[in-house]
Amino acid sequence: MRVQSVAFSLTITLCLALAAAGLAFVAGRTAANPEGRYEQGVEEGERLGRTQTRADYAQGSDGYRAIFDRGRVEGARSGRDAERRVGTPRLVAAGRNKAFAGFEGGWSIGRWYLVNIRPGDGGAKYAIGARMLVRSGNDYRVCRRVSICRKRVRTTLDPPRRVAGSDPG
Repeated sequence: MRVQSVAFSLTITLCLALAAAGLAFVAGRTAANPEGRYEQGVEEGERLGRTQTRADYAQGSDGYRAIFDRGRVEGARSGRDAERRVGTPRLVAAGRNKAFAGFEGGWSIGRWYLVNIRPGDGGAKYAIGARMLVRSGNDYRVCRRVSICRKRVRTTLDPPRRVAGSDPG
C-alpha cells in the first residue's frame, strides 16, 4: 500500500508541475505581447520610417538635392559613354558622309564602284583609298599592288566595228 501511495503522490505532483509550467508559458506569452503590441510596434515603426524618409528626401531638401546631383552626374557620364559607343544620328551620318568624301565628282547613287580600302586617319579603322566606276565591257584587275586597272574587252555582244571604206549593208 505504501508503494501505491508514493506512486499516486508522484503522479499528482507531475500533473500539477506540468499544469503550472503550461500556465506560466501562457502567462509569459500574454505578458510579452498584450493585445498585439508587437504587431502594433512594427506597424508604427514602419509608418515613422516612411514619414522620416519622405521628409528627408522631399523635393528641395538636402537629401533630395544630393540624390538628384548624383543622378545627374551619373546620367551625364552614362550618356557620354553611350554616345561614344553608338553616336548620335547626326554624328553617325556625318561620319558616313566623311568616309565617302574626297573624290572628285562625288558619287553617283545606284552606280557600281570598285574600291580599295586603306587604313583610316584620325582614329578611323578604314578609309577608301581608291575607287573606279564599273562600266560594262571592261576587265578590272589589281595592278601595281594597290591600284585598280581596267582594260577594254571585246565580247560577242559588242557591235561590230566599222572599217573605213566598207559597205555597212
